[in-house]
Amino acid sequence: IALHKLKQCFGVDVNAIHLCDTTRAQRFFLSASKLYMDNFTRFRLQEHSGTREEVDFALQTFGINTEDSPMRPDGSWDTSWHKQWLEKQKQYDEEIATDTILVPRRFDVLFGKSKKCIQHPGTMRCQLIVEMHWDEYNRQRKKEKGLIASKIVRIIHDSQGRFLKWDGNSKTGSWVEVDDVVAREKVTHFFRGLRERKQKMTQNQEGHLKSFATKRGIEKNVVDTTPSLNQ
Repeated sequence: IALHKLKQCFGVDVNAIHLCDTTRAQRFFLSASKLYMDNFTRFRLQEHSGTREEVDFALQTFGINTEDSPMRPDGSWDTSWHKQWLEKQKQYDEEIATDTILVPRRFDVLFGKSKKCIQHPGTMRCQLIVEMHWDEYNRQRKKEKGLIASKIVRIIHDSQGRFLKWDGNSKTGSWVEVDDVVAREKVTHFFRGLRERKQKMTQNQEGHLKSFATKRGIEKNVVDTTPSLNQ
């Protein structure tokens, strides 16, 4: 059965198909299969090959959260998150939780200190935008700094991104979108973190230079105090 016919059998709307191969053994087969697909399906079929880390990174660039994948690194299957998603979907269908955000989008900025939040593509993208505005931000006064933070919030919103915080107090737990005031505070927090990293980097460089200068000074003193062969 052709893939463009097979997608009609699914109970949901299929927007894309990601085929992953960590052994690279099926790479030729996947490439050859595209020759028999229509343009619509070929455009939405993505193939990823390489190590597990390379495949995970490729999926994350499409906004796919690999942390919640049913396949574990050891090859076993864990459907606990899928069951939780089904429960939330059931509540959504029953209009119990109409504002529930089940899965963050690609450009969403996530609040939290976990690896999942920090390495989310939208969070990393926001930090990159902050770094791009650092020089301008650093030479401004407090009021102008607030305007720059608001500008970055608009950039995120214009790309269909949201600032999301995990609500563990709800019945099953879900992501909720924060207002612009809290979003600006998050951007300001990124600027503070960037300043601390730069200060620490400068201190480390100064420490290395001081250590190097001290070492060269000791070597020079040893050379100066060493009797020459002529003496």
